[in-house]
Amino acid sequence: MDTTTTTEPAAWLQCSDTGVDAVNNYIWAHIDDSTTPNLSYLLGGPFAPATGVPSVPEIILTPNEGFATTITGSGFIPMTDMTITWGDVAIDTVPAIVTTDLVGEFTATFAAQTSTAGKYIIGASDDTSTVTAEFTVPDMTGDTGPKGSEGDDGDTGDTGATGGTGATGATGETGEPGPAGVDGIDGATGATGATGLTGATGLTGVTGETGATGLTGPTGETGEQGISGITGTTGLDGTQGIQGPQGEQGEPGVVGIQGEAAAEESRDLYLILIVIAIVASATSIMLSLKPRKIEK
Repeated sequence: MDTTTTTEPAAWLQCSDTGVDAVNNYIWAHIDDSTTPNLSYLLGGPFAPATGVPSVPEIILTPNEGFATTITGSGFIPMTDMTITWGDVAIDTVPAIVTTDLVGEFTATFAAQTSTAGKYIIGASDDTSTVTAEFTVPDMTGDTGPKGSEGDDGDTGDTGATGGTGATGATGETGEPGPAGVDGIDGATGATGATGLTGATGLTGVTGETGATGLTGPTGETGEQGISGITGTTGLDGTQGIQGPQGEQGEPGVVGIQGEAAAEESRDLYLILIVIAIVASATSIMLSLKPRKIEK
């Protein structure tokens, strides 16, 4: 439905050749084909004898739905440039400049300013009156067609620039322990240090008392060998002497290569020391004993 908005009737126009007779009290106007308005405009215009009522501006869209239409207008100011709008924006038309004729009518065509379906307001203005009408852009979306066959793969594009490093993710759970590594080679044995100084010898224990000597019998004939006297009791062992302080550890000595001869020499020395110890013990025992003579 067309809607019409008028701001002021545009029917009465100032004549180009008019005057006032103040003596005889009348107004006069000279009108012909060259004046404004002219004689053609009077037919159906403000001087029409039929009604004497000024005409109202209006516009008609033919069609009022689609993607292009023809707009016709009437009742506007004659010989005036019109402004055609889509919403609030002036649009291009054919002809580019739309001008009303001598009776205030015009005709122009224009294309829809969008392909989006919906209802839009079209306006026409002569700077005095503004008239609007509604134009509909139809929805031309059809049903979705069947899916086409898949095309060939396109060429691989160039590798894009490396993106920035992302934030460090959360630490994952600890994995199972891995297998034990192969044992490393044993390190070389360090050199043996020098033997420390021998500590001081402890005090010798008290010598036990010597047993009593048997009485000497009279010298007689040499008889048979008398019975040996009873061996005296062995004295108590002396108290062990205080152990001397331990000597400082010497610098590590160089490990010598032990050959077979050295091993045998050490063994022989050990045996000799044992024999000496046995002999010394036996000598000590024999010295502590003296034979007794039994009197007859």
